[in-house]
Amino acid sequence: PPKLRAYVLCPSPPEPDGSPACVKLMCFLRMAKIDHEVQNMSEHNMKASPTKKYPFVHGGPFDEPKADSELIIDELKKDPKVAAMDSHLSPQDHAMGTAFRVMLEESSYFHNVYVRW
Repeated sequence: PPKLRAYVLCPSPPEPDGSPACVKLMCFLRMAKIDHEVQNMSEHNMKASPTKKYPFVHGGPFDEPKADSELIIDELKKDPKVAAMDSHLSPQDHAMGTAFRVMLEESSYFHNVYVRW
């Protein structure tokens, strides 16, 4: 299958990506050791994204472009090798991780909008 391509806003270090969703997806891909290549969204037509937003992926296990970092991660976790990276965590650890992730994502949204605009 073709290599997984992740389309994000600013993929070139040391410049940080301006989107928390892109940062989340890129961190997950690195932590899960998923072979991928990063494409700068500004070099590609946004119409390729199914939701007209970033990040989105194509290739690898995705025959069609898929958007939404959380849905992408959920789909990638269906691979037993990727799912194994959390196998040592207890149900309580999973619950705390989910609570922390949601709190961080929801609480930081308006701050990011304020800082950005």
